[in-house]
Amino acid sequence: MDTRTIKALLGQINKRGLANPNRFTAFFNAPQYVIDEVEGFDLSAQTLLCESITFPGKQIESIDYSMYRNLLKMPSGYLNDELSVTFRLTEDFYVKKIFETWQAGIIDQKTYKARYLDEYVADLSFQHEDKQNNPKYAIKAVDCYPITVSAIEKSNETVDSALKLSVTFACRDIIHEGDKI
Repeated sequence: MDTRTIKALLGQINKRGLANPNRFTAFFNAPQYVIDEVEGFDLSAQTLLCESITFPGKQIESIDYSMYRNLLKMPSGYLNDELSVTFRLTEDFYVKKIFETWQAGIIDQKTYKARYLDEYVADLSFQHEDKQNNPKYAIKAVDCYPITVSAIEKSNETVDSALKLSVTFACRDIIHEGDKI
């Protein structure tokens, strides 16, 4: 890099700052049946116990179109990445109970009948924050539900470490909420 490029890079960093991976807040919701069934349900506990999140990506889906010789990729929709969230577990496995209840309500484990979509989805929001905890970037994941609640490994070899639970969500859409920050 030449000096002019380095100065321009430093100028951008000084003006905008560099994003830190540990500055975020996650806001969770849950369907009404989960709120009703989980004893002592508290949305703030999920936010406090959230250790890490993966801001999902978005890809434009395309189809190949050819009127003559050259193929042209035509946009046809979006593909949203799945959302991954890792939680610290408390002694009573509180967060695990929430997501197990949520999953059990999606497809009945005895009859294998599924609920209607609007009965088991909830919106989730995530924001990136600067070093002063001011929101700088936010997304809303629309119509989410947990598709995977990870296994939890226990071991006699591990001591003085908190158990963690990973939850993967599917969602209908990811919306950038830049205007609402």
